[in-house]
Amino acid sequence: MKEGHLEPGRYRILNAASSDVVNIIRRRSTEEPTICTWNAHNSYTDKWLLVPVAEGGYYIRNEASGHYFSLARPSSVLNDGDPVIGSTTPTKWAIGKNDSSFR
Repeated sequence: MKEGHLEPGRYRILNAASSDVVNIIRRRSTEEPTICTWNAHNSYTDKWLLVPVAEGGYYIRNEASGHYFSLARPSSVLNDGDPVIGSTTPTKWAIGKNDSSFR
């Protein structure tokens, strides 16, 4: 693995503020899945697949639902508190190393 590079594969994503895992839930089959943080419970809903994109970056796809980690309001800049959703349309993410973790 190259320094500062993540290999494609299955990951848990932690909320940097709370150390909870990022999870996807769907209350009804007719609604878009919601992305939230929750205590880790070793479920497929809290496992995410990093899929490399040819021109750089990653798509982040939930292993259980197949939905992509996406912005609720597409923007070129992600700000703290911006809502995210599970979507059938992928969003490309840049993931960089910060200290001993990736963000």
